[in-house]
Amino acid sequence: MLGGFEVFLKNIVERVGQHTDMFVVTGKVAGQPAVENRGRASIIRKASLYPLRDLSYSSYWYIISMMPILLGYTIYLTLTKHITLLHANGFFSGLVCLATRALTGVPYVLTIQSADFTIYHEEVGLNFIVRLQDFFERMVYRHAVVCHAVSNDLCAHYMRQGAKACVMIPNGVETNLFKPITVDERQKLRTEHNIPQDAFVISNISRIEPKNGVSELIDAVAVVAKENPNVLLMLIGSGSKREELEAYVREKGLEKHVRFMGQVKYENVGPLVAMSDAFARTPRAEGFGIVFLEAMAAGVPVIGTRTGGIPDFIEHDVTGLLCEVRDVESIAQALRRLATDPTLRERLVANATTMIRERYDWDVIAERIDREVYQVVS
Repeated sequence: MLGGFEVFLKNIVERVGQHTDMFVVTGKVAGQPAVENRGRASIIRKASLYPLRDLSYSSYWYIISMMPILLGYTIYLTLTKHITLLHANGFFSGLVCLATRALTGVPYVLTIQSADFTIYHEEVGLNFIVRLQDFFERMVYRHAVVCHAVSNDLCAHYMRQGAKACVMIPNGVETNLFKPITVDERQKLRTEHNIPQDAFVISNISRIEPKNGVSELIDAVAVVAKENPNVLLMLIGSGSKREELEAYVREKGLEKHVRFMGQVKYENVGPLVAMSDAFARTPRAEGFGIVFLEAMAAGVPVIGTRTGGIPDFIEHDVTGLLCEVRDVESIAQALRRLATDPTLRERLVANATTMIRERYDWDVIAERIDREVYQVVS
């Protein structure tokens, strides 16, 4: 899957893996090699019963069934390759590293990019599952030698859960993939995708899951469309709620204003965002929100919700616009402002571009991960 974790790992491996032996262990992925080498890093995609095919969503069965296989590979590599440090990316990987540490004595560091289990997994309505997850989460956090978070909000979560300390190092943005495009390129892309040249296009990159607030964004677009018939929401991504929301759009007669683009290859997403007039993502919870940085780097003004790590980089009316969680009118008002005020759009883009250049360069971030997380332990 391609989200915050995957982009984070890709960039850390590409940089740190040039001078350090690294092994990335994950599940099988359809269409990807079982073993791939990048510099001194080896990516091993074998730790699951079957390949992941839907890159927007991994089921509980896929995750749970891969856990013992992932543990087996991790222990095997730790012993045979003389691993000196384990890096768990997320809670489930933390469980694997906790068990490996108990069996081998090798320490682990932990990175989290999300936190609120009850919002991320609204379908889990059983209190005992939430309590069980909370118990093991505290155990995983306490035994990590370094707890790394990508936002201040996640650092606070670590501390509430009993971690001894937190290192906050944010995600970055790949400015070679996400960058502004020319007017001619914009017109060409809109023609290729049958999008009117005069449409006010709002792009969104999301897994279509409840926590990402896609339904609220659609409702806000419906409100704005009554005043501005040229507004078009372009949803990039897929997920378990896609069919349900497609039916909802048809039921409300919003087909001219909402377009489902489906899964798009990561390297092709940048130009789609860059041809839009605004980027809006309105999650109910968000550990960081790397897609906002990507839109900023593409020269597009952004709208986000006031939750999680988003306020770390969206300063309201300075680098973007903030609205309230699950508040359709608040989202609609932000969309109206961007649709009717080109001066505001230009100012937000200029400020965000400066911020991206100064604070979210992957070379700087990878060097900090190496120095403040990996080398602390060694």
